[in-house]
Amino acid sequence: MAEPTPSSPLSIPVFRAVWIASIASNFGGLIQSVGASWLV
Repeated sequence: MAEPTPSSPLSIPVFRAVWIASIASNFGGLIQSVGASWLV
């Protein structure tokens, strides 16, 4: 059996899609926070 690597979970398409969506959501929240702080 092959030794698992840190990136091996990303070979599962559903997990990769959720992970990328999570990063996009976190980035969107960051942008929203910066925009709100800028306006206040």
